[in-house]
Amino acid sequence: MGDSRRRWGLRAGWSIGLGLLLAVGLVAVAGFVGVGSSVASSSFPASTPSPTFTHPTPMVTTALGDTVDVTQCYFCHSDKYTQWQNSSPYSSGVYGELKGHNLTLADAYLSSDHNSSELLVSDCQHCMSPFSTRVFGGATTPPVDFSAYVQPIDTTGPWALTPPYDAAQSGGAHPGYFLPKDHVSYSPAPGDPVGGAFEGVSCRVCHDTTNLVQKGADLLPSSAWFNGDTWAYEAVPQNDTNQLCQKCHATDDSRTPPAGSVHAGLQCIDCHMNNYLGQNGDFNHTFSAGLPTDAFSQTACAQIGCHANGVHPLVTTLETSFKSAEMYPANQPTDDLGALVTSVDGLLYDPAARQNIHAVTCDTCHQPSGVKASYIITYGSKLTIKGYRIDKTTIPQSATTGIVSMWWRPKASTDVFTWVDQVGADNSAPKTAFAFTTWMPAENAKVYITQGLQGSLHGFPGMGRGPLATVSVRAKVTLTLSKTLVHRGAVVTLTGKCLPGKAGKMVTIQRSRNGTTWTTWKTVTLSLTSAYSAKWTAPATKGHYYFRTHFAGDSTNLAGTSPKRLVTVY
Repeated sequence: MGDSRRRWGLRAGWSIGLGLLLAVGLVAVAGFVGVGSSVASSSFPASTPSPTFTHPTPMVTTALGDTVDVTQCYFCHSDKYTQWQNSSPYSSGVYGELKGHNLTLADAYLSSDHNSSELLVSDCQHCMSPFSTRVFGGATTPPVDFSAYVQPIDTTGPWALTPPYDAAQSGGAHPGYFLPKDHVSYSPAPGDPVGGAFEGVSCRVCHDTTNLVQKGADLLPSSAWFNGDTWAYEAVPQNDTNQLCQKCHATDDSRTPPAGSVHAGLQCIDCHMNNYLGQNGDFNHTFSAGLPTDAFSQTACAQIGCHANGVHPLVTTLETSFKSAEMYPANQPTDDLGALVTSVDGLLYDPAARQNIHAVTCDTCHQPSGVKASYIITYGSKLTIKGYRIDKTTIPQSATTGIVSMWWRPKASTDVFTWVDQVGADNSAPKTAFAFTTWMPAENAKVYITQGLQGSLHGFPGMGRGPLATVSVRAKVTLTLSKTLVHRGAVVTLTGKCLPGKAGKMVTIQRSRNGTTWTTWKTVTLSLTSAYSAKWTAPATKGHYYFRTHFAGDSTNLAGTSPKRLVTVY
């Protein structure tokens, strides 16, 4: 997977809990046991733990020797372990194959949706099960070949788990999981002295029990991510758990609120590990923000900002990806080729993508009104776009301004949007009318009309939301006749241009006797200056002869036709 592993979270089974965050709270209220204890009390002692306290290593004896068994976490932390086991709330309905962190091998590696579009590679283990990237021999053991888990390694399938892992789906101590404890009944995989255990995103992926930190009266394992490639923990700031989440859920997967978003500044755990199940202030390890069908009080959003105080409509009623999963496409500041762009140039033009719950800003919903979906002009004409600015009485002062800006990019281009013009003033009254009247686009374009204060120059609001319009520009074709009243046999020269420049392209000169029914008279090639010329000899038949020139259009301009011209033969 390489970097593509970070994108898998939208489809396959490991994504929806924003943090890779069995972090910060796993051991927050549960007790610890002393070294050598096999089962311990689930309550903390009242006194401050001794500085010499050592978190026990959950060992289990298998047919092949002793190894770590994360299922032993249950004895001290049964509530958190149960939450982790139930952390796959999105496995049906509109959310398809999305899962939480409670992965089985089948969840992670047998997704036909993913495997048919991206080749499975050994690097998948980097996030799917860091402790499986190397077997339990430690850092000196070579990485486990991915083909030891699943076959075939291609994009056609069908895919299946290899022995002995295939048996995990129906047997063992933990059906669906191939944990170290199950090795008692399973045969070891070739070359794997302890069976190549796959434990997924288990407790110890994000909790370093060898590095305790003081939390009030308790000494707790620190937040850290286990890097299976180096066989060592990577520490993260204890007050910035987003860094832990982003080890796998990086910004290119659209889970980090961008600047200008109403969610900017929140930690992943604020929504995805919040205490909406009444855990007495402790972190919830299901990593769920709730489902759209849940009562609002059962969603993490109920505890965040304006959704908690009743001032704003409930998030469950808004047209966002929380309500409709199809609105979840990545909505980072990227160009059309997918390259990350952190400046204002990273303006997306897909309106549906702007409803990703992580990237929502005030102007996702509160936008200038009256802007039409499409406009058509002729080259050389000024584009007029009129509308009414956002009513500042309905959104925070910090989220908008009276300034309205226009951004554009060629419709046939993969370039990013650029700023064109701005109108309005900071002190304008709510719903003040605005009009852009000076811009003369030369080619078909996409246009954003935005209004906002956050971001940067020209009132760019976060990621540049606003009404999106299509502007179509007709080619301008001219036609001039050297004579308009001639005797039979006289020569008339027809000249003209096609603008903007279309050097080397063709135009068709059409002729008509009645000015209504047209036939092709001649096709000519435009010169380097986009000009053309042709000569017509007046026939013996007297009467009216009409001419016009037509350009068929291309990727940058609509078709254009010159005004008709009349030649009278007498």
